[in-house]
Order: sequence, then C-alpha cells, then structure tokens
Amino acid sequence: MNRSTRSRVQTAPGRPAAPPGARRNARIRALCLLSVYLLMIVHLVHWKVSGRTLAPLELNEVMYTLELGIVTAGFLFMALAVVATLVFGRFFCGWGCHMLALQDLCAWLLRKFSMRPRILRSRLLLWVPVVALLYMFAWPQVTRVMEGRPWSKLHLATDQSGWASFITENFTRNLPGPGIMLLTFALCGFAIVIVLGSRSFCRYGCPYGVLFGLVDRLAPGRIRAAGGCQMCGTCTAHCTSHVRVHEELARYGTVVDPNCLRDLDCVKLCPNDAIRYGFGAPALFPLLGGRRGETAVLKPKAFSLPEELGLLLILVACMFIFRGLYDLVPFLMTIGLGLVVAACLIFALRVFRRSEVRFIGLTLKSDGRVLLAGHAFLLFCLLLLGLCAHSAFIRHHEFQGARLHRLVMTSEHPEPTRAAAAIAHLEQAHRFGLLSSDRTDRALVELLLRERQFSRARAPLLRRIERNRSDHHPRVQLAEIYMLENRRPEALRQLGLALRLAPDDFNAHFDLGGLLIESGRAADALPHLEKCVELHPDFADARLNLGVALAELGQFERAGSEVQRARSLNPDDPQIRAFERHLDDLKSTSSRGSAKPAGQ
Repeated sequence: MNRSTRSRVQTAPGRPAAPPGARRNARIRALCLLSVYLLMIVHLVHWKVSGRTLAPLELNEVMYTLELGIVTAGFLFMALAVVATLVFGRFFCGWGCHMLALQDLCAWLLRKFSMRPRILRSRLLLWVPVVALLYMFAWPQVTRVMEGRPWSKLHLATDQSGWASFITENFTRNLPGPGIMLLTFALCGFAIVIVLGSRSFCRYGCPYGVLFGLVDRLAPGRIRAAGGCQMCGTCTAHCTSHVRVHEELARYGTVVDPNCLRDLDCVKLCPNDAIRYGFGAPALFPLLGGRRGETAVLKPKAFSLPEELGLLLILVACMFIFRGLYDLVPFLMTIGLGLVVAACLIFALRVFRRSEVRFIGLTLKSDGRVLLAGHAFLLFCLLLLGLCAHSAFIRHHEFQGARLHRLVMTSEHPEPTRAAAAIAHLEQAHRFGLLSSDRTDRALVELLLRERQFSRARAPLLRRIERNRSDHHPRVQLAEIYMLENRRPEALRQLGLALRLAPDDFNAHFDLGGLLIESGRAADALPHLEKCVELHPDFADARLNLGVALAELGQFERAGSEVQRARSLNPDDPQIRAFERHLDDLKSTSSRGSAKPAGQ
C-alpha cells in the first residue's frame, strides 16, 4: 500500500454508514459493558441490605495475594480473565472492562458532536503501563527477597483474620471513596480520551492491559485474513483501538498488535468479508516467522523526541506530586492525571513554538496568530500549572511531616526540635491544603499529645471525627484530652459514643470506668472495669481500678482479690501498695462497725 493510500485511511473525514451486522454487534457489546455496571450496583446493594457479600472483584487484590498469600475473589477473577485471554485473546478488555466502557462512551459522545478522538501516538509513554505493572506486582516481591522475608503460603481467610477471601462485611476495603472514584472515572474514562484519543488509558495507563497483551501473544483465537482483501482500509478506519488492521493482515495474515481487543467491528464492517475471527497459530509465530507480504506496518508519530522526553518528565513529576496527595489520590488515577497534564503542557509549548497548532479538534494557532481557543487553552494550562505548583507545595509538607513524625515516634531520644518541625510541616499542609488529610491529622495528633499540647490536638481530632463518624479511636483520644482538662461531661459523652461504635474497645472501657469512679459513680463504673479485665486479664491497672470500684461499693473481699492479682502482675507499683494499705484500713473500720452491740 503506498503512502497516499495510507494518508487517505488516516484522514478520511467521514465514516460510511455501518452495515446492520456491525450495528448489531456494537449494540450487543454496549449491553455487555452496561451489564458490568449493573452487576456492580447489584453487588453494592446486596452488601448494603445484607451487611455481607462477595468480596470485591478488584484486579488489584492480586497484590494482596502475592504479598500476604490470601486467595481472594479478585485474584481468582484475574486468573480466570488471564486463562480466557490465553485462549480467546483480549475479549475481556473489549467486552467486560468497566473503564473501557467509559472510554467508549466518551468517544461515542464526541462523535455525536462530530468530534472523532484522534490517537496521539507516543513510543515512550507505551512503557508507562509496563513500569506500573512491575511496580505493583514485581517490585514488592523484589523488596521481599532483599529484606529476607519469607514467601507467604496461599491460604483462605475471613474477616476475623483481617482480609476475607470470599465473603466479607468490609466490601469497600480496597475501594476509594465515592468522590475519588468519580474523579478517577472522569480522568481515566473521559478526559484522557479527549486529550490523547480513544482507549488511550488502555494504551498508556493500564497495567493490567500489559499482562493481557503479553498473554494475548499466545492466544490462538485472533482476527485473521479470510482472503479477498481489497486493501480499502475500512477495518483500520473504524478500529477504535487504532490498530492498523488491513496492514497487519496483509503482512502476517492475522492481527498481531496486542492492542486488539476483539471488538469484532472489523469483521462485521469488512465490505468483502475478507476478515474473520478464528483459531490458528498464535501471534508470536507470525512475528517470528517470515513476512506474508511486502507492506511495512508504519504507525505515525505525534510527538518529536524532545516532546516525548518532555511528556515522560512531566508524567514522572506528576506521579511524585499527586500520588497519595491528601491521602486520597490512588495510583491509577495519578497515572491518568499525569498523562492529561503532560499532553496539555506539551501542546501549550507548541503554541509558542509553531505557527499552526491543533488540539482536541480545536485550532489553537493559525498563520502564526493565537486564536481565541488558543488563549482559552493557555489560560487553562496556566491554571493547571498553578494546581501542580500548589499540590507540590502541599506534598512537600506532607512528606516532610510524615518523615519527621516517623523519626520522632520510632526514636527513643529524638532531637527536641524534630517534633516541632514535624508539627509545623503538618500544620502547613492542613492550613494551605484544599482538603484535609486523615493521615496528616492522625500524625499531628500523635505528635501534639506526645508534646503535651492538648489544646492544639483538639482541632485535628474534631476533623477526624467529622471526616469519619464511624471511627471510635479519635473519640477516645478526645475524651482523654477532656479528662486532662477536667471537662468530665464532654469526656463522658465522647466515651459513650465511642463504645456505641466499638463495644469491645478496651481503652474506652478503661477510661470511662476511671472517670465514673472519680465522679462518685462506682456502680456505673463496675461493668466497664469488669469488661476491661475480661479483655485484658493481665493488665494491672485495670484490676486495680476494679478493686477501687468494688471497695467503693463495700465488696471488700472481691476488692482485695483484685488488688492482690494487680500486685502480682506489677509488684513495684507504689499506687497498688498504697491502695492495699487503704483497703486494709477500710476492712478494719468496717469490721469494728459491725461488731458494735445493737442499739449503740
């Protein structure tokens, strides 16, 4: 095929009407992708109604299987998808991936507005999902070997052991919050398609796609030449995965590009019935064998080498800036955001360097003059740079605060100024941040309590309570501060709320029992202290407090037994010895009172 023909295939302005078979195939695939979201909703509703459900079928749960040895539903789902790909090719990606469903929806909506996403081909960015795959799955095992940790044996687990294999009450254990989930969908399912072209997250961001692509090389089920090809390029023009279908069929007799997701659109659209899906030699063998034809499969480049390097550097910078920002931004969302930012900034540079610039279907610059769309785009990129700079500032303070917090909490004799520096960094991150971070507030509370700055610790504790009202730990800590400040009603209220959330929390029972004794309510304190002894029978202070409550209620024999047990656990505690003497005095006073004759 000559260059003029290739140019016509790439730049054809319109798309001919699809035959009925192709439209039917597209509708069936759309229904399959829609059913994925319907099943996700049913899964969520079942958990909400019953309180327990099948563990999430998240592919990233494979990491927990590799690290902890726990066989999860997500691991088995991933294994099933890999085996299916090994036989049939990448059908799972094309017919069952929720992220591809969003990308195809975005591309369909753009076409409704006469905008066809144009793929921006980058050779360096193709390595991004490869590195992501190695980082997620291989690097933890490398560090395990370097640290000399043993390999985990495969086993099943329940919620009681921390991470259930199949049935769980903690359905959202590995899922981001609704806001972050929607933002991830918006970035990786829509924004990246608008900027880099249809299915660009599959190509430049998805680590699972790399694994499926490698397995696809061995799959016998593939798109194959059926004979009679007229090299019209209809298959290539309609391929939403941007595979050079007609050229690969001419050269290899089969599609070898691992980006082929088996949509079967090319099969249904071919006007000559020259394409089929069938079984035969895997793609690896045509690649190793000789050429079937003379045509070279050339893929046009969208970026020069300096631009490719710029894309990669900006993406790496975004990974450092945004990943884990505010303790919210997950890994794959960071990749999507980095790709969008990198592409936008490279095209912004083109506006300053080239006389003609088009981007996402808009003419930004023509005949050396920046148009209105170009000025709006540059303003957007300026705001994007401002967001990156602000996020880098926050990330710096988060990182430094977390690093110093770790050093302070793990050192027996930390430098006096280190805790103050850690507190300053963490407070800066909160003061100037767009959102508050639970991890930042948790570290800040630990440092402020350690430095006995109780009044300053109240604010981050209240933020933690407001952020997650089902977490009882910050309520217990806040109650302890109120106790130190002699604010008993507030402390009692927080401890009561904490025990409603966690009826078996030892610290809440212990603090509440002691506070009730101080308030002269020994009878109310008794069940809490008995629960403490039940939960931790070898904790001397719990037995001492139980003995105090029993003595207040006149149960001297039981009180003496508890105090004796406390002394056996901690024989050098002066408080226990002092209360033993006080208890002996109480017993003597009681016995003398009971020995008086009646009427005296």
